[in-house]
Amino acid sequence: MDNPITIPVLLDLTQAASVTSYGIFSLSRFEGSSITDTLLEAAAELFSNHYGIWGQGAASKVGPFAKAGWRVKISAARLRAEYLPQSENAQNVYVKAMMGETLVGHAFATRWEYEGRTVCWITQLVVATPHRSKGNATQLLFKVRNSGYLDLGCGILSSHPFAIKAATRAFGVGLTKADLSMTREHARSIMSCCPVGYIREAKCKGSLFEDGQTNSGVVSCANTGFYVDHTEPLEALEIIKREGISWPLGTLPDGCEFLIFVKIGSSIISPPRSATVMETRNCQIDKVLSSNA
Repeated sequence: MDNPITIPVLLDLTQAASVTSYGIFSLSRFEGSSITDTLLEAAAELFSNHYGIWGQGAASKVGPFAKAGWRVKISAARLRAEYLPQSENAQNVYVKAMMGETLVGHAFATRWEYEGRTVCWITQLVVATPHRSKGNATQLLFKVRNSGYLDLGCGILSSHPFAIKAATRAFGVGLTKADLSMTREHARSIMSCCPVGYIREAKCKGSLFEDGQTNSGVVSCANTGFYVDHTEPLEALEIIKREGISWPLGTLPDGCEFLIFVKIGSSIISPPRSATVMETRNCQIDKVLSSNA
C-alpha cells in the first residue's frame, strides 16, 4: 500500500463538501419548502441525543418532563412549529453536516427584514458530542452565511460558549475582536420583530443593556426560560479562557442564554483548521477535488 502523502488542500466552504482530519464531512443547505419532514425527523433525533440535559429546578419551572439530568428532547413537529415560522417576512434555512450516512450536526436559521436590511438569526445549532471542538460548528454557520443574502448581521442566543465562538468566526472577525456595540444598540429592536417566537419574547439582561446588573457579572444574555444544565457550557468556557481569549459576555444566570449580534464586515477570517487536509491519501483527495469541480 502506498504511504500517505502530505498535500495541503484548502476547501471553499460554499461548496457542498469539505474534509476534516477524520474523513469526508459533507454540508448541505435547504431553504423554505425544501426543508422536509424527513429532514426534521433526523434533526429532532440529533437534538434529542446530543443537545444537553435539564438543570436543577427545571421541572418546577418548565414541567415534570424536565427532570434534572434528563436529556432535553424535541419532536419534528415542534421544530417546524417553533423554528420554521411561516410568516411572509421569514426566510428559513437548514444546514446539515453528514459523516458518511450519519447526521453529525445541523443549524437552523431565519432571516427577515429590519430597517430595510436583511438580518439573520441562528435559531438552533447542534453538533454531535464526538465531533465537537473541531471547527464543525463554524463550518455549518459558514454554510448558513453563504446563502446569497447581504445580511446586516447575525444574532444567536445560546448557553454554549462554543456556539457563540462559532458565530463570531463565521459571521464576524472572531471572539477576540468581538464588538458588542451592535448587540447593545440593536439586539432588542431586532429581536422584538423576529418571526421566531422564543427570540421575540426573550428578555435581554446584563450590564450591556444597563438593566442594573452591573455588579452581578452578567454582561449580555437573554432570559428565554430554558433551564438547561450549565455544567458542560461552563467547561467549554474554561477551555476558551485557557486559549487566552477574554470572554466578553459575562456570567450566565439559570434560564438564560448568552446573546450576541455580530455585524458582518467586508472580510471574514480563514476557514477553521478542520477544513484543511494536511495528511490524507490520493483516493480521498480525488474525491474532494471531484466533488468541488
